Amino acid sequence: MYKLMLILIISFAFIFAAMQIQAGIKDTKHNLSSSGPGTIKATTETQICVFCHTPHAASTAGPLWNHSLSTYNYTVSDPPGLLGSQLSTPVTGGSRVDYGSKLCLSCHDGTVALGLLYNKPGSGLGSGAVTGLDIKMPGIPGAAGSPNLGTDISSTHLVSIEYNQYLVDDKNASASDFRWKSPSDPSWTAAGNKIKLRPTGATYKGPPNTGKGVQCASCHDPHSSTYPMFMVVDYRANNANLCEFCHY
Repeated sequence: MYKLMLILIISFAFIFAAMQIQAGIKDTKHNLSSSGPGTIKATTETQICVFCHTPHAASTAGPLWNHSLSTYNYTVSDPPGLLGSQLSTPVTGGSRVDYGSKLCLSCHDGTVALGLLYNKPGSGLGSGAVTGLDIKMPGIPGAAGSPNLGTDISSTHLVSIEYNQYLVDDKNASASDFRWKSPSDPSWTAAGNKIKLRPTGATYKGPPNTGKGVQCASCHDPHSSTYPMFMVVDYRANNANLCEFCHY
């Protein structure tokens, strides 16, 4: 009886959380269902969460992940890139983007149809593109304000590079704009902070390695449009609200 009650409590908690997340994206451009407010959306599909998640036949790339992934090797901010010579040791593993950033780019790199799913809605339909979303992310790749980031993301922000003390102590990081806070700084460790380091398999020097770095989800929340561009903090009045989590 106790186990049954525990299962029911966990199930209701999961359902409640899912309802809150769905409510969060319902009125945003991430709602690609036919009820979505944007111009890019499915023709008839009414489910909202299905474009990223599925309870069955999911990919192991993310939590119940349902959107087909890109096969591209991205050009990221290895030297010479966003930080140039200040990254004196390239990330091991080359230019592959990993973990949460890979999930975001499965739509935003402009190479995969927006509705191409592992498990299409319905019974036994298998993989394929949802009607009306057999198009790729529109916009000029990499252009300012374009949702199409392209496969060369070296001019955008740093993702999938380990954030560790070696980076903080790098003697080549002479420009004050790129001084890094320690991974143990209260900015990162304080309870309730909205900007967080995320898992990465990339390493920067070491060992020891932290297994954590800056990913898309460090600064963006795909389930909430409280702030423009799905940012997790309000940066409009003062960019320091965002930048000073990493830099000082």
